Amino acid sequence: MPVSPPASLQAIAHLAGLAHDIMVRDRAAGEVQFQRLLARYPGDGMVYYERAEAYRQLGQSALSLADYERAVPLLQLKESKQRALDAAAELHQRLSGGMAGALADARRRLERLQLPDLLLSIAVLEALELVDQQPARATAMLRDCLARFLDQAQGKAVVGHGDLRARLTALGERAPLAVVQHLQLVYVLGNLGARPRPDQPLAVADAYGSLNGLLCALEWWEKS
Repeated sequence: MPVSPPASLQAIAHLAGLAHDIMVRDRAAGEVQFQRLLARYPGDGMVYYERAEAYRQLGQSALSLADYERAVPLLQLKESKQRALDAAAELHQRLSGGMAGALADARRRLERLQLPDLLLSIAVLEALELVDQQPARATAMLRDCLARFLDQAQGKAVVGHGDLRARLTALGERAPLAVVQHLQLVYVLGNLGARPRPDQPLAVADAYGSLNGLLCALEWWEKS
């Protein structure tokens, strides 16, 4: 998708603020708005900052932290950068103390699932064990789990990962938008984890967000 012509910082901040307001009322609709803004203005930190604020209001601390950390190097105003740094530091302190509990809860969620594919359960568990130690590898492994999940959900074999985006789009015909968006996050972070970039390192919060996204999809799949 082509990037839009440059817009003023004020104009982008206004659009990001509107997306924030939508998201705190309707998470799925707001996430769609933010995805559109990020496609148009991928280098603007205020879009990430406002999404971080929205995730924080929704109680999604791990996702909020990941967006604050993405926003910091992109924000141009010193005051905004400092607010993002302060918020990230606070969330990091909270999550570092609570990550063990979050991962224990994720393990319990996985154990409660009655999945027909035992190998998928084992693969998710193996990725879970690496979330807080090797986040990049964990996200790459969770992308592999996504491919296996789509095998089961759509009844076809995947050759590599090149067609995952198309298959996620196809899944949208029967899955709730929030589920598809969770899996899109698993896909994007998995690609970053498989090909790490020094300028875009993955944090524990990213890996946990990917894990949570896949678990949400698996929980939907079991009930559908």
